[in-house]
Order: sequence, then structure tokens, then C-alpha cells
Amino acid sequence: MERPNVIVVTPHDLGDYLGCYGTPAASPNLDRLAAEGVVFENHFSTGTICSPSRGSIVTGCHPHTHGLMGLVHRGWELDVDRCPALPALLREAGYDTNLFGFQHEHWDPGRLGYEHVHRGDSTRCKDVYPLVADWLRRRKPSDGPFLAGIGHFETHRYGMNPSGFKLEEYTPADPSRVRVRPYLPDTPEIREDLAWFYGAIQHMDEQFGTLLAALDETGLAENTLLVFLSDHGASFIHSKATLYDGGTKVACLMRWPGRLPAGHRGTSLTSHVDVLPTILNLAGLPAPAHVEGTDVTAPAEGRQQ
Repeated sequence: MERPNVIVVTPHDLGDYLGCYGTPAASPNLDRLAAEGVVFENHFSTGTICSPSRGSIVTGCHPHTHGLMGLVHRGWELDVDRCPALPALLREAGYDTNLFGFQHEHWDPGRLGYEHVHRGDSTRCKDVYPLVADWLRRRKPSDGPFLAGIGHFETHRYGMNPSGFKLEEYTPADPSRVRVRPYLPDTPEIREDLAWFYGAIQHMDEQFGTLLAALDETGLAENTLLVFLSDHGASFIHSKATLYDGGTKVACLMRWPGRLPAGHRGTSLTSHVDVLPTILNLAGLPAPAHVEGTDVTAPAEGRQQ
């Protein structure tokens, strides 16, 4: 079989705050991705801070197995010998492995298996997505299958305070139109905070649209498995860094035209440990025996698990 290109986008601190998950935030490009692919409605992170949850995405293992039970920049390290990461596994299978923006799983991206690290002016999505788009437009059909791991700062707070989402490139939503989730107090301060958070989501979505446009323009969309999923919950009380649903329930979208059914909404319970075996199985590659997750696209494709 012709192996698909693989793009894995992991934003910061998004939870499931997207239009396709019922949030009245402006996310038309990601909603388009959802309409053209599979939405996992009950997808949960394995951790509520960055490194442990991201470690599970790239290894298919729980934090106590892959070794990242804390943040990389505070001394924790992914055990890549025990749990090889997705870039290393795909590189071994002949993929050209590329990192755009940042990763938070190891102090050395080369140990994860990334052959090429593309650095722009910053890790903000306004700089990361154009970098990816330009790279896609320069690729030749003869270059073979690729992995592009994409990480960017949005929608992380700039400081743990109510002004943490107030950046000049964000346009806040109308505070009267945001949806205050049941675990948040419905106060003017929370509504203003959510309004700016929705602005960060809209900005991220606009930049994500440049990736979709580049895939369309180059014809790569047809044979590219595009995965978009948040690391953990959003930065609010009872959310990030807690084990409530607000901290663990996240968006997970996958699209591969002609292989994954458009508009399918999976209702089964899925987890970050399922991402790696799903990608490998779709690429026609076996999942290593130590992997603790399973291929979650089997029901969507009409296959037996």
C-alpha cells in the first residue's frame, strides 16, 4: 500500500473548546476538518499537564510507563529506549521526520526520532503554520512519505491571570455570547477571560487554515493523515492540572480522505495512548508489543478491532 503522509498537530491547553464540540467559538477551519474526517467525542488525555500527556501521544503508553510523570524542563525525561516515539518508528519505516514549532517530550528532539527541526521566528502559531505551509509547497512527489509534528504556543495563557489571553492579534468574542461551563462561576471576570480565550482559538484556527490551504494547493491532502488533538484541558479552574473532565477531556480529530469516513463522530471512550497505534495501523505498520493503546479507527472504517 502507499503509505500516507502523517501530520500531527498538538496545540497547547485547548481542551475541547471548538465549534465541532459545541463551544460557540469561531473555529471554521477546524470545524471543516471535523466535517471531512472523524471526531472523537469522548477523547481523554492521560495527563493534565504538558509533558506526561504529550508523551502518551507519541508513545502509546501511559506516563508511568513512558517515564514522563512531570515536565521535561523540570528534569523529567521520556524513556525512548523502553517506549520509542512515533518519529523514530516512522523514520525506521522510511519516513522523512520533521518537527515544526516545538515538542515537550524530550530535551533533544533527535532522541525522539526527528531528523529535521524547522525553527521559525517563534513558536507562536502565526509563525509556525506559514513555516509548515512553505515547506509543503517545496516538497516533490519523489521525496517520499513524511511525518510533520507541529506544536505551537496557542492557546496557552501568557501568565496565570485574567489578562493572560489579551494579545493584540486576538479579537475577543462578545462576553455575553460565551458559554460558561458548569464548573466555572458565571461572573463578568470569567466571561471576559473566556471571551479572550475564544479570541485565541479564533486566531489559532485562522492560522491552521493556512495548513489546510497548502495541503489543498499541493494535492497532498488526498494522501495525508491529518491528526489534531489537544494535550490536555484549558487553563481555567477545575480544568488544566486537575483530574476533572475539564482537565482531561480534549479534542481529537483525524482526516484521511477516502480512508476515514467524512463526518463520522465516534462515541467510544478513547485516549491519548490510542493515537500512536491508530497512526501506525493506518500506515500499514505494526504497533510495538509494549504499546498500551489500540487502533480506534476500526469502527469508523467498518473493521473489527
